[in-house]
Amino acid sequence: MRHPARHSLAGSNQHDRGRKAIQRIADTLGCPVETLLETAHSEAYPDEIAELIRLWFKIQDTTTRKALLEQIRVAAGEPSR
Repeated sequence: MRHPARHSLAGSNQHDRGRKAIQRIADTLGCPVETLLETAHSEAYPDEIAELIRLWFKIQDTTTRKALLEQIRVAAGEPSR
């Protein structure tokens, strides 16, 4: 049988690791954590986002990836790099 205090500590540590992971993702994306959480709880674009990520990892050619990324930047109104 698990000790209740130990189970609580394990859950707390897991929650803390999850929160830190979300913060790192937000930092990498350059957006607030709240943006990720709001999007996760909405029906905004979950299928499209999942498909983009799935397809992105299937692209093996780095030149193609860079060209697509540049097109996405232009479409989003971001500056070229």
